[in-house]
Amino acid sequence: MFNKLMVSQLLTTLLIIGAVDGANHAMKANIWEAQCELATQLRKTPGQTKNKLGNLIEFLKTLNMIKLQLQVYAAAYPTSEYSDGAEVLAAQAAKLSEEAIGTANSAIDTTLSVTAITADLAVALTIPIMTIASSGGNSNYCLNSKVDKNSGNGEVEIDYAYCKALELDTLQNTDGMDPDAINREDFPKHPAATGSNGQGQASQCGMFTTTVGVTNNPGIKIGGGDTFTMGYGTITMAADDQPNTPDLTNLKQAGS
Repeated sequence: MFNKLMVSQLLTTLLIIGAVDGANHAMKANIWEAQCELATQLRKTPGQTKNKLGNLIEFLKTLNMIKLQLQVYAAAYPTSEYSDGAEVLAAQAAKLSEEAIGTANSAIDTTLSVTAITADLAVALTIPIMTIASSGGNSNYCLNSKVDKNSGNGEVEIDYAYCKALELDTLQNTDGMDPDAINREDFPKHPAATGSNGQGQASQCGMFTTTVGVTNNPGIKIGGGDTFTMGYGTITMAADDQPNTPDLTNLKQAGS
């Protein structure tokens, strides 16, 4: 389960992240694929929550059934040498059930909070990518398709990278989170992209530039000293054609 400390560290990091400071460049897959990978893992939280709560409910059902069976036995065979033992065991089962219900109340509060937070983060990560992808028009594109490559239309790759519209089976996925993509300390597949490292193919996308230009009109105007952010700061821009992203590969804070 995505723990609350991890959520806190992620939000803190994104809120304090700054940005590093070209013509009509698309965005490299180095940035957007990392965003989609992280969103993919966060979208597993509802399914994991459902699975864990389902197991807890089944445990409570089993305890209740055992208690009832023991009580029925004790009532049906009051003179049996095992009658007293059955009553004691039934009482123990009832006690365990009460303790489990207390645990369930706490677990529900925690899992609902974590699910809400991770769902919000997943949306914040996917919506910018889907918006950017739709900004290239019919003959151009704003996302490159391959990591470390400055060419190729990446729009067709979005579904494969799971930055697509949410589907019901996604919420029902009970697979665990990929430890190579997300763990208790960081997001190993989300390194920083600074300067022009996220700059993709030229003459394709006007969204990341303020210069009148080659094949597209200017996109979002970024004033001097200003920073444009998307996805809780996971994509930032302070200079034309230079979408950046923070380093999320080491979120563990001192003393945490």
